[in-house]
This record gives sequence, C-alpha cells and structure tokens, in this order.
Amino acid sequence: MDSYIKDVIDREFKDQYVKKALYLIIPNLITYYGEKYLNTIFDAIKNITIYVCPANYPFNHFISNKISINLDSHYSKVFNSNLNNRQGLIYEEHPRVIIDEDTKEYRNIGTERKIIFIKEQNTIIAKNKQEELKCATIIRGLVSLIKAHNFNNTIRNDTKRTRFGLHQTIYKLTTENNKVETTYLSETGFGLYNGILEYDTEEIFKQIYGYPLKENFYPLEKYIVEKLFASDALENLFHEAEITGNIFLLRNCYDKIYYDGAFDKLIGLTDTINNSDYRKTQQNYDEAVEEINKYFNSIMKKNPSLKYAA
Repeated sequence: MDSYIKDVIDREFKDQYVKKALYLIIPNLITYYGEKYLNTIFDAIKNITIYVCPANYPFNHFISNKISINLDSHYSKVFNSNLNNRQGLIYEEHPRVIIDEDTKEYRNIGTERKIIFIKEQNTIIAKNKQEELKCATIIRGLVSLIKAHNFNNTIRNDTKRTRFGLHQTIYKLTTENNKVETTYLSETGFGLYNGILEYDTEEIFKQIYGYPLKENFYPLEKYIVEKLFASDALENLFHEAEITGNIFLLRNCYDKIYYDGAFDKLIGLTDTINNSDYRKTQQNYDEAVEEINKYFNSIMKKNPSLKYAA
C-alpha cells in the first residue's frame, strides 16, 4: 500500500509541501476510516486538483484570476457557506450538467473538483504551529473531498441534489438558450456536517501529532458529535453514510434505535444552532447547550442501552 500511495502522490502532485503533507495524512485517513474505504480515498484524491496560493498573494485575486472561479456566480452561496474558506482552504466543485438534446433530460457528465490552499496563513504564529495548522487545513480539505466523492451530484427530473457528507442542497435546473442554469432551493444537514468535519479533523490530527488541535470553528456542532460518537456503533453508522452517501439507511437505523423522526430532529437542531447567533453572548451559548442536552436526554429515554458523552 505504501508504494501505491507514493505512486499516486508523485504522479498527481507537484508542490513539495503538499506532497509531504499527503504522505503524512493519507495513511492516517485510511487508519481512521478503515481499509474498507481505501478505494474511495484513493479515487477521490486521484481526481482532485490542488492549487497552492503563494504567500502574500491576495487570495481573492488568486481565485478569480489564476483559477477562474467567479465568486459572484450561482456558486457564491456554496462558496460562502459550504466551503472551508475560514480555515485557510476552499474545497470547490463544479458539476457539468447538460440537457440531452434527444431525451430532453438533464445529465451530469462529470464533476471538476478543486482544493485551493493558502500556504501562509499567519506569520505571527510560531513556525512549528504554522506547520501544524497547515496540516490541519489539508486534513479538512481531504475529509471534505472523501465525503463528497460518492453520489454527491444526483439529478431527478429538473432537480439536482448536491451532497457533502450529511449536508444536502437542492437546486432547480432550468434551460435557457441550451445553457443549463442552477437555482438554489433549500439545504439541510450543514450543521451536522460541520460538527463531524471538526471532530474527524481533530481525531486524525491527534493520530499524527499525539495531542489535540487547539482550534474550534464549530464548538457546539462538535459538542453534539462528541455525544453521538461516544457510541462506536453510531460513529461507524455516520461515517458510512457520509462516505457512501447512503443517508436513507442512516436515518432508518437511527430512528429504529430511538424513535421515528429522531434523525430529522437531530438535523434540525444542529442546523438551527449552526445558523444562530449563540457565539454573541454566553447566555445564548448556554441556552444552546441546554437544548442539546434536552435532545439527548429525550432520545436516551427511548434507548438507555446506548451511551452518549455526558
């Protein structure tokens, strides 16, 4: 396996820092998620383009001029919410949707995936800490990539569903002058996706460095995930759903463990917290924690045999 990893990295990537980071991170991704996802991990990484924004180069100019991503396009909502630009990295994808001239049906003929990485993020931080933050940033990007690899752009009639882990966004497809237009309709699961991304990034980081990553962008969302993942069975279920795309199976299993509607209530709770202003005051934060604990107390009454983190 080591020789295969080396072959993939040496063939696909040129930047020396990125190559060094991938040698470090990929084996730990496989260890963390399990060898049964090895092919998914490799296939995802082989089909990504990683761009490195040079130090002291304006990031917005790099994205607009060097990579030709239009931040004002219909991807702007996705850019501003789904992607990890707050963390020194953007994971971007562009599905190529066409309309078949004969059948008049919409089809996705391929998805272009990009990771844009800010090489130098903060010169004030000590050099060893900078390297750790860079590594954590690339971990986040690869975790996002793996969880968007399988069945993440599906089309039914004139509707497209885009999936990042448990985060699902629905778009309306229309055609004008033979050009397919995409209109945002709705989304769910963004909060839980962020929480699991935080959790997984820290666990993989700890595997590499032996101590936790002292950086939290979504503390309450991660708090929810820590409670869920106190059960190894639930952690495996959630990881499988995020990587394979089978959210329907996860919902059914979760509701059977607890009660009908428990999964959708979890999604709704986490999305509400993700969209709220709990960060503004300690009181708002405490009220959010109270709501989270109330939810977990309610599901444990239905199935006290499954533990969760206190």
